[in-house]
Amino acid sequence: MDFFGPREILILVAILALVGVVLDGARRIKRNRYENLQMPSRKFKPFTDTDTDDFDDALDHSQFPSGGSRVVGSRSADDLDVTEDHVLVLRNVGPVGGPGMPEWGMMPIPKKLLKKGVRDMVRISDARMSGTSYGACILHVAPESYIGGPLSLLKTGDIIELDVDQRKINMVVDDDILTSRKKLLKPSEPKAGRGWLWMYSKHVTQANEGCDFDFLETGFGKSAKEPDIF
Repeated sequence: MDFFGPREILILVAILALVGVVLDGARRIKRNRYENLQMPSRKFKPFTDTDTDDFDDALDHSQFPSGGSRVVGSRSADDLDVTEDHVLVLRNVGPVGGPGMPEWGMMPIPKKLLKKGVRDMVRISDARMSGTSYGACILHVAPESYIGGPLSLLKTGDIIELDVDQRKINMVVDDDILTSRKKLLKPSEPKAGRGWLWMYSKHVTQANEGCDFDFLETGFGKSAKEPDIF
């Protein structure tokens, strides 16, 4: 009886090749682990990791004025009267307002500025953006504007100051003006009145809290016990 025909031989070769790949990967992991233990520790200073989650506490004058703001109603700013010195602000696109905090934080540079050679602008939003995106984008502003966060008080023309070294963002608006604007704010309409989106909107936490459901936290309430098994 012929136990090893051409098909069986090919299968055996494939299995041996796979085992070789696994063993080689294990050796590489082991070697890298020991090499990492011998490497000296290094500290890197973050460049754009600003404290936008604590926007309310960042109302100090910074050193580097960024320019007047331009509140964008959608992801496209092509039709707006903007220059490279403006700060583009996109709001109502956070966890609740998006809903789902879409990857819209890297707003496209207006075409008229691209034609002038502008390749980057300061952009601020309560959205997120893809890990493959880039640019001077400040994301995850919390609380989000849809639920009355600080960006909801911003108006086109307000001066925004940004100091990356000090990790500060400053909306240069008098406190009295901010107070009067806050009084005029109206609650945003719910995205849904029932179902999954309603439950999500009611219980999702903000960006600085992880965008998780609050009812999954330990302190939310008493957990159910395991059922008795007979």
